[in-house]
Amino acid sequence: MKSNNKEQSSVKPMGIGLSIVFLGATTAAMWFAMQYFLPRMVVQFAATPAPLAWYISTGIAVFLPMLLLTMVLVKTELKSFTYHQLKHRLRIRKLKGEDWIWVFLSIMLSAILTMVLIFISKNNIDHFSPQPALLQLHSLAPEDSWIMLACLPLFLFNLLSGELFWRGYLFPRQQAKFGKRTWLINGLLWLIFRLPLGLNLLIVSTPTAFLITYAFQKTQNIKVAILVNGVISGLGFIALALGYM
Repeated sequence: MKSNNKEQSSVKPMGIGLSIVFLGATTAAMWFAMQYFLPRMVVQFAATPAPLAWYISTGIAVFLPMLLLTMVLVKTELKSFTYHQLKHRLRIRKLKGEDWIWVFLSIMLSAILTMVLIFISKNNIDHFSPQPALLQLHSLAPEDSWIMLACLPLFLFNLLSGELFWRGYLFPRQQAKFGKRTWLINGLLWLIFRLPLGLNLLIVSTPTAFLITYAFQKTQNIKVAILVNGVISGLGFIALALGYM
C-alpha cells in the first residue's frame, strides 16, 4: 500500500473536468471513425472484409492518435524519458501469482455476466444484437478464415494503444485524485467512450469495463488489464466470426 501511495504522489492528479475533456476528444474520434471513416472505407474498398475495415479505420482515427498522445503526455511528465521510467509510469510490470488470479477471476466473471446480459437482452429487446449497427459481422466461410489472422496484429495494436491510454496514463492521474473510487470513474468513462459503437454493445460491455478497472486498481499492473480486455474482446470477435452470436 505504501508503494502504491508513493506512485500516486508522483503523478499530477486529474479531476473530472480534464477527464471529460479527454473523454470528449476520444469519443469524438470514435464517432468520426464509425460515422465517416468506416462507411467510406467500405464503399471505396469494397473488397476489404468488414472486420479488417473496422480495425483499420478505428486504428487510424482513434488508437494511433491515442498511442501518440500517451507518449507525448508521459514524456512531458518524466524528467528522463527512459524505457525504465516509461514502464514505471505506465505500470508495465511482470505478472505475479496474485496478478494471474485477478486475470482468471476477471475473465471468468466477465464472460459469465456478459453472456447473461446477452441472453436477457435477446429475450427482452426485439432484434437485439451486440454488434454495432454499421458493422454487422456474419459467420465467416471456411475460405475466409484468413481474415481472422489478418485482423490479429490490428486487434493487438488497438488493444495495447487503448489500454496504455486509459489504464496506463489516465488511471494513475485519476487515482491520485479519486483514490478508491477510481475504478468506477475510469470504467464509466471507458464505457461512454464506446457509446458511438451503439447502446447494445455498451450494455454487454458493462461487466468487462468495471472488472478491468477494478482488477487494474488492485494489481497496478497494466498487463492484467490487457489480458482481461484482450481475452474477452477476442472471444467476442471469434464468437461473431463463427456465428455463435
